[in-house]
Amino acid sequence: MDLYEELAVAFVFILVTAVVLYVFRKLLEERKRKSINDSISARSGHYWTRVNYADRGFFCASCKTHLLSGYECDYCTLKVDEVSCARSVAARITCKTVQKPDDNGRFRHDWIPGNIDSDQFCCICDELCGGGVGLQDHACCLCWRVIHSRCMKKLSSDVCDFGPYHKFTFPPNSVIARKAAKKLVIDRLDLPDTEGFKPIIVLTNTVCGSCTGKVVYRNFLRHLHPRQVIDVQKENIKAGLQWIDEYPDIDVRLVVAGGDGTISNVLGTLEQLQRKPPMAVLPLGTGNDLSRVLGWGAGTNGDLNILEYLNDVYAAEVQKLDRWNVMIKSKNQFGRRTVITSKKMNNYVSIGVDASVTFGMQTTRKSIPKVLSSRLLNKLLFFSFGTKDVFTRTCKGLRDNISLYLDDKLVELPGIEGIVFLNIQCWGAGVQPWRYADDEQPQKIDDGVFEVFAVTSSFHIAQMQVGLAAPLFIGQAKKAVVVTKNGSVLPMQCDGEAWMQTRCEFYLAHHGESQMLKKVESPSTQKTFF
Repeated sequence: MDLYEELAVAFVFILVTAVVLYVFRKLLEERKRKSINDSISARSGHYWTRVNYADRGFFCASCKTHLLSGYECDYCTLKVDEVSCARSVAARITCKTVQKPDDNGRFRHDWIPGNIDSDQFCCICDELCGGGVGLQDHACCLCWRVIHSRCMKKLSSDVCDFGPYHKFTFPPNSVIARKAAKKLVIDRLDLPDTEGFKPIIVLTNTVCGSCTGKVVYRNFLRHLHPRQVIDVQKENIKAGLQWIDEYPDIDVRLVVAGGDGTISNVLGTLEQLQRKPPMAVLPLGTGNDLSRVLGWGAGTNGDLNILEYLNDVYAAEVQKLDRWNVMIKSKNQFGRRTVITSKKMNNYVSIGVDASVTFGMQTTRKSIPKVLSSRLLNKLLFFSFGTKDVFTRTCKGLRDNISLYLDDKLVELPGIEGIVFLNIQCWGAGVQPWRYADDEQPQKIDDGVFEVFAVTSSFHIAQMQVGLAAPLFIGQAKKAVVVTKNGSVLPMQCDGEAWMQTRCEFYLAHHGESQMLKKVESPSTQKTFF
């Protein structure tokens, strides 16, 4: 065995050892997490998650030592360093989830000691809290007011009114949940008779946006009742929202934190309910075109002002959104049986070059570990596959491979490489194609009409994204049919989900309307999609 072979064997040994140690560490952390969330902690209402505090000046609520790593309660942010400290503090400090009102139906402040951000102001003296070393001052995990330890005696009353959160959060004792067929469902609600009460339910895709989804999920858990925050990766959406039909007098609003796929999934679930509450978007995906149109922005990195966002959702206006049915008729691989595939389109559906770029990016992304996934990586993949297509031109001659019918009329197509059926004002991560169109063809998202435009190449798409070119306008229609020819296999995509389609007949028709929430901009805020 020569030197190079020995080095190769050593490298493989080190790599395998590192992987084994990593897996062992994760299993040990999971075992500790289950141990710390045992019956003792469960009775106190706390639910602990392992957190790294190396870059923060936090202290254990039990032994008061400085934290490099430890455990944090998802619901009230109480922090400890070890399992023994968690059990010790659980006997003294209960979580907000198990708070009960007094005989007059009032709740008391649930004060959590220390670990307060230094930009918080005392609710008594209006001076900064959280300075110094150690467990300084307190924060109420129900209303999130903060107070100096020295100002505690100046409190005129310890009654908590939930502060600005009272108009959209469930009180701790108001929800009775149970497990039915391994699904957590709300069995009964006892909500306060508060004027203007609009509970906000948040559905979060925790694997979306790399680690951003988990950060957003835990932030909402802290500020709302845990039963108002649903992890769509672990919980059944329909089971979590079933109670909405049983309480028709409650003005419920939804938030979907995720990408286009998560939005479509939730909208599809809402169609199975009698009531269909309006829905806001918290963008965690890559393109986030619907979020831009509704005023919720191009994306978030998790550093979100939760109270400000919840107030925006509370004040948002209802905006109807057309939904379209995409039906594809094709033959199976033996050509003997017709296969019908149905999808729902909210944003846009396309055939050709942009779907080809999306398909390439999508295929590559699946081979990359989720821990390395990020919004920046997705954009780099889009750029690389778009640049590649400038030279390969895989969709050249698209007009020879399809026949397009709009409202039953055959459309003569120019030399193109892609065609897009657009329902909203944004496409391709912020491009507004229809702003260049004739004023006699206004674009709306609730008029039962979609817009059709074409692109000549991936370079044309790049020009549109920087505002140097306009699309080729094909027209507007209420229904469309595309028939593929010559046995070609064409790339297609619907709301960011791409696939390679064999010879088929493609039908696009109106499906219905969904209620969305559009952010109300303040007069001083300039409205933009970027």
